[in-house]
Amino acid sequence: MTPLHLYARFRSDVVDVVEPFLWSADEVYGYMDDAQGMLCRLTDGIRDSSSEAAQAQVSAGEPWVEIHPAVLRIRSISLASTGKDIRLLSYGDVAGADKMNYPFPATNEMNLTGNVLVAIVDMEDGKLRLVRIPAADDTLNLIVERLPLCEISKRNVPDRFEVRQEHHLHLLLWMKHLAYAKQDAETFNEAKSREFQAAFVAYCDQAKLEKARRNQTPRLMAYGGL
Repeated sequence: MTPLHLYARFRSDVVDVVEPFLWSADEVYGYMDDAQGMLCRLTDGIRDSSSEAAQAQVSAGEPWVEIHPAVLRIRSISLASTGKDIRLLSYGDVAGADKMNYPFPATNEMNLTGNVLVAIVDMEDGKLRLVRIPAADDTLNLIVERLPLCEISKRNVPDRFEVRQEHHLHLLLWMKHLAYAKQDAETFNEAKSREFQAAFVAYCDQAKLEKARRNQTPRLMAYGGL
């Protein structure tokens, strides 16, 4: 299903097919864009290792690296120049290393220059703090969970959705939630809005479980002899 198909399906479902429309095209595509983003937020996002969001530029002498604003979670990092994995830690992990015998840098190493060993994920929103400070320019290759990169609007209707095909029809639930929350005498229906919101959240809970099962690492099973 394409965004154009979903637009037509929304019009049909809410019986808003004759102009002047109760919901403008700008509103409907805005609801669609929000639905795709909300689905990602509630299901941990789109797994990605190849788009612009899955790279970050490292500058010599600069400990901070900006990550793409669509990134919800970083699953792994490696250094492009060497292929070496960079360990992801919280600031609490690094601070704890000051007093514990942990096998990674402590806070007293944060201002040293050398090979990057660690990326701290929670010191600033949208940034990573590298330890140690890189001595040369490089690129970080990431595996991330992210929001959609392409905004859906009346002026920019993409050929396809970024979320998986099985989710497309269910985006209508969030779109209808927003549509019936519109503060207008002809559109506002609090009961319907809440009903569609609850149905969408329930669907996302199910989709998140399915995603977790899909991404589980297969395990070899050993069988005993007869």
